[in-house]
Amino acid sequence: MTSLADAKAACARQAALEQRGRLLATLWADLQGERRVAECDALPARLLGQRVFTAQPLATYAVDLILCSDDIWRVSRDDVGPHPAAAVLQAPLLAVFLPGLCRLLLGQTLLLPSIPTLWLGDAATMRILARDCRRYWLKDGVDASGQPIDLTHMSVSHRIQLQSVVAADPGRFIAGRQTLQSAPTQRVRVFG
Repeated sequence: MTSLADAKAACARQAALEQRGRLLATLWADLQGERRVAECDALPARLLGQRVFTAQPLATYAVDLILCSDDIWRVSRDDVGPHPAAAVLQAPLLAVFLPGLCRLLLGQTLLLPSIPTLWLGDAATMRILARDCRRYWLKDGVDASGQPIDLTHMSVSHRIQLQSVVAADPGRFIAGRQTLQSAPTQRVRVFG
């Protein structure tokens, strides 16, 4: 038997999932049409890339949700399936910019956050990592198939090698704080 509180939480989570799907669909439409996002510099140029002209709307959208150690459900991955928008909408770097994009494109606060992510293209983030890199993971922010690199137990020599790679193109990378997750990832199909 489901409690009233559980039912309300499930409804709120469903509304948040639908908002996130609407945001990604609106972002894709904007990149094909008005390009407000590009004109406002709301995304790094590397995510805007080549303009792909297609009238194909998003047909499927699913997310991987995770219950983080702070007892908040967060999105660990957006999935629009095999769509021309996949390279942009599934890029891990996009998570950093979704709250601002939600305000710009929908006039709303993003209801369902992503796992906390920092963009290395921001100088302040680089200073945070320089102080205590062993508490973070690092990941290619453009390639959705890439795996996070755990900096916790990395040797000094490997860290120096990685620093040179990151220094060559810091805007390509994201970082996140190591956290204990209280539940495995759960796939939720929003539509399609």
